[in-house]
Amino acid sequence: MSYKPGAGNLPMAVVDPTAPIMLPEYVGRWAFLQALQLETPAFWRELRRLEGDPEKIVLWMTHNHVVDEWLVEVVWSTVAHWSRGPAGALISGERWWRYPLLDDGQTQVPLFRPAFRNPHPMDVAGKLEKPEAFELRMRTQFDKQIGEYRSYLQSIIGEDHTEMRKHSQWTALAFVGSSWVKIASMWHHLDQSYEPDATVKMAVRRFCARIGLTLPRRRGRFRGT
Repeated sequence: MSYKPGAGNLPMAVVDPTAPIMLPEYVGRWAFLQALQLETPAFWRELRRLEGDPEKIVLWMTHNHVVDEWLVEVVWSTVAHWSRGPAGALISGERWWRYPLLDDGQTQVPLFRPAFRNPHPMDVAGKLEKPEAFELRMRTQFDKQIGEYRSYLQSIIGEDHTEMRKHSQWTALAFVGSSWVKIASMWHHLDQSYEPDATVKMAVRRFCARIGLTLPRRRGRFRGT
């Protein structure tokens, strides 16, 4: 029994069965949106200038390859948030964007509730099982389930998000058109890599797959820039 949430593999118990489960992709999306503000603030500033003109915002999203449903929702929710606040420039140090699913606290972490197969101390012949054999059988099942649940928690909370933060930064830069070569040149530790641009490319594509982000097609004018 796995505790890793998925479309066909939900946790055994949840706090509220009507609310969405906290998934690793949500944490990655939050990191990407933060990086998009810190690394490429022009993305949000351009959107801010279009506030109040829905038709231009739609064209802007098309031009900037905002095609994924969750990111489209973020854009419109951010515009709505801006319309409710005071007019003016975006303030450094504050979060500019809004992600309703996480901002509203709708998601939840499932409970850990282990389930045991045949938790009765009887063997297949119907005889009383030896205590040592019963303990080993139960402990094996428990250890497997607690290990899976711990892996799930680490994917949500994370003991060290350094790698995720770095990959979200690379992804934000790639999303606005920076080449793999240019991104790699901005991280000096990649100088030790055999093919630093290939390292960035692989990490970004994996990160995009994790958070459900579609990158724009790479254009020739971005190569080596």
